[in-house]
Amino acid sequence: PKAGCIGLMTLKGDVDIETFVEKMIEFGSVMVLPGHLFPSVDSGCTRNSFRFGFGRHNFEEAMEVFSRCVRRYKNEGGSCRLT
Repeated sequence: PKAGCIGLMTLKGDVDIETFVEKMIEFGSVMVLPGHLFPSVDSGCTRNSFRFGFGRHNFEEAMEVFSRCVRRYKNEGGSCRLT
């Protein structure tokens, strides 16, 4: 296949998903997209969601960078927990 796996992850709490997405890009060039851009049967499930692509070649490295970005986001006052 020419594409990798993707997932729709949801953050707990009252999260400004647009800010979360912007900070992931700013902090580590991690590109995630707001879930509301993708149609869903349950429109409520995309409010605090983001789409994340699981790279095939450097998955472990990508997850380490993503984890660092989330920790920095939280350390700078952002509120989030994955469901």
